[in-house]
Amino acid sequence: MPITYEHVFSKSPEVAVSAVRKPTKMDIWLSDPAETTRYEGKTVTVGTQIKVGTALWREPWFTSLGSKKHIIYHRLNTGTWEKIGEGTASTLGEFSVIYTVTTAGKHSFYAEFPGDAEYEGCTKAVRVFAK
Repeated sequence: MPITYEHVFSKSPEVAVSAVRKPTKMDIWLSDPAETTRYEGKTVTVGTQIKVGTALWREPWFTSLGSKKHIIYHRLNTGTWEKIGEGTASTLGEFSVIYTVTTAGKHSFYAEFPGDAEYEGCTKAVRVFAK
C-alpha cells in the first residue's frame, strides 16, 4: 500500500513510498510422535501415528519466526484438502499435530502460514504412503 506524503508548503508533485512484507519460508516434516523416525516419501502401515511438524523462518534464513499462525492440511490420494490442525507456533517458530493414518493410499500434507501485516505468507508440502 503506498504511503503519500504531502507538505502544506510543497509545490512539487506528490511522492509515494511502497512498503512490502518480509519474505518467509516454511518447513514441514513427518515423523513418529517421538521424532526418532522420519516418514517423508516412505510407506507406513494403516494405524500409524504421524507427527506433522512445521517451522517458520525469516531472513536471514534459519532465524525462526515464532508466535505466528500455522495451518496444516491433509489430502488422501486426489481427494479434497481438509484442515487437520491450526494454531500459534512456539517462540521457536514450530507447530505440530498428530495424525493417525486410517486408510491406505497416498497421504499428502501441506502447511501454511497465511501471512500478516509484516510478513508474507508461504506454504510447503510433503507426502507419505500407507498400505
